[in-house]
Amino acid sequence: MYRWSTAEFGQPIGLNLFDTRLCDVIDFTWLVDNVSKYGATEQELRELLNKGILKGFLTPRGSTGFLLYTPEQVKTLKALKATARYKR
Repeated sequence: MYRWSTAEFGQPIGLNLFDTRLCDVIDFTWLVDNVSKYGATEQELRELLNKGILKGFLTPRGSTGFLLYTPEQVKTLKALKATARYKR
């Protein structure tokens, strides 16, 4: 994919998974909707944010936004907790 996109577009494809510029449109409601399939609740997400386990980014509008990758972080955290090897 790297070689193809570089040859086709002159640069590698960008998935923007870690692009903080997108945080302005990726809000808490979006996050809740995208992690519910992993069994994470709104309250659980708020606790993870308050403890600093998940990172939110301050947007120009003054709200908190998230990375496109944040749902995967929640999925991984849920899997770790399920093994009973992760305690925090």
